[in-house]
Amino acid sequence: MRNMNIQFLIIFSSAFLGLNLSQAAEFYIQLPNQPIYQNDVFPAEIFVKSQDRAINVVQAELIFPANLLEVVLIDKVGSILNLWPKEPSFFNDSGVISMSGGLPDPGFQGQNGLIAKIYFKAKNIGEAALKFLPDSKALLNDGFGNKAALSLRTFGFQITSAPAGIRPKIFALPKDDIPPASFLPIISQTLLAFDGKYFVSFLTEDHESGLARYELQEIVNGKAGDWKVVVSPHVLENQRGDILVRVKAIDRAGNETVGEATVIIKPPYEFYLIIFMAIAALIFIIYRLLIKFNKL
Repeated sequence: MRNMNIQFLIIFSSAFLGLNLSQAAEFYIQLPNQPIYQNDVFPAEIFVKSQDRAINVVQAELIFPANLLEVVLIDKVGSILNLWPKEPSFFNDSGVISMSGGLPDPGFQGQNGLIAKIYFKAKNIGEAALKFLPDSKALLNDGFGNKAALSLRTFGFQITSAPAGIRPKIFALPKDDIPPASFLPIISQTLLAFDGKYFVSFLTEDHESGLARYELQEIVNGKAGDWKVVVSPHVLENQRGDILVRVKAIDRAGNETVGEATVIIKPPYEFYLIIFMAIAALIFIIYRLLIKFNKL
């Protein structure tokens, strides 16, 4: 009987572990396969691996030694993620990097899913480490946003003095005279988001130098507003009138592509009802005054 219980525990434990493993994902970092010298600018490629279950949201939070490294650029070219609620951010003073993005159905399943490429400058000699924080997460593409069991590691490396005659490696943008891909912004409205206000969504890609930013302009009843840096989705500043929305995608080489969408937003039914009631009340008051005047 005791042996049977032990066997049952072994089987149950194996099944439990197998369940966790089937939902596991892993964040890892690929560093250059060559020495890193002081004053070098080098890439650290951030990858996700999820072989057994598809994921559709990634949040990667990292720390790095601010006395040894500084971030020069975060490059999203080639990333599996194409939905970024906000641009990746970094803080060289505190040594913190934050990236969060997603991708549509069916999500990502497999190995070597590039999240982003971070270019660091090696400021000083020493032993550096890149560490994922516990806030990092990957969500399963299961319709419920469940978290995948996530494996996080620390990646250490040495920064040394360059031998005599070796110049520091530098980062240069690739030559790019191709604008971002064409796209059409989509204007939407739902009671489930942004308090029922109209908003615009947009997305495109640039496979050469990568996207730098989006800018948006609203032209209302023929009057043009200023261009402003925005992220998708963006709530329209104007919620009434004949509106032309122009979204400009700008890559890091300065090439531009503009997409346009139009919408005519009329006042809601309640607005017309209030106006009707006000007019009716005014007519009633005038009618009463006329009756009173005739009696006199």
